[in-house]
Amino acid sequence: LPLFPVYLRPENPKQGKCAKVWEPTLGTRIAVVSRESGEIKWFNTFEEGSRFSFHPWAAYDRDNHIIAHVPEFPTFPHPAEGGEGSWEGKYPDAHLYEWDLDLGSGSIKMTKLDDKSIELPWVDQRFYGLDHRYGYSLTTTRDGGPMVAFDGIQTYDFKNNTCQIHDFGAGYVVTEPIFAPRHQNAPEGDGYLLTYRWKVGEGRSDFVILDAQ
Repeated sequence: LPLFPVYLRPENPKQGKCAKVWEPTLGTRIAVVSRESGEIKWFNTFEEGSRFSFHPWAAYDRDNHIIAHVPEFPTFPHPAEGGEGSWEGKYPDAHLYEWDLDLGSGSIKMTKLDDKSIELPWVDQRFYGLDHRYGYSLTTTRDGGPMVAFDGIQTYDFKNNTCQIHDFGAGYVVTEPIFAPRHQNAPEGDGYLLTYRWKVGEGRSDFVILDAQ
């Protein structure tokens, strides 16, 4: 459970300020809750700096570590007191990071895996909470302007740290990809990606089914 240093200050709007407050000096804290005992183990990221993510990808246990993959923003991207976010400038990019939480030592390691702009990640739900190889997300293949305009879908291979991108082309905006297995016992990655694409300027949306492989 990540706790990011952004919160609401209800009195701010009366003073002409944004109700949201970004206070990076508080640092990001991550709580790991035991399913058996309910015990909470806290991880502080002060040495790593503050971090922010809207939609963490997925996490799993490995050799007394928790491995999480996260589309991470360099700062809180929306307007906020103390922040740099704006609706007028270019929306900041979220990049793929791996968070490695060592349950034994209480240390945490953050590693950037990729430079592409991504958001709204998804995994095969049969492997949610388990070690998995593939992840799916939106990505941008060209400059979308001041707001987010995702025009592609990425399949990321966490085993080989490689990716494949389906580019829908200029003038399209696509939504969160949903993975559906080809059949109940299909291996991981064998299935379909379901999404909608919107044709900018035409007022038309299409339901799209892609072969995930």
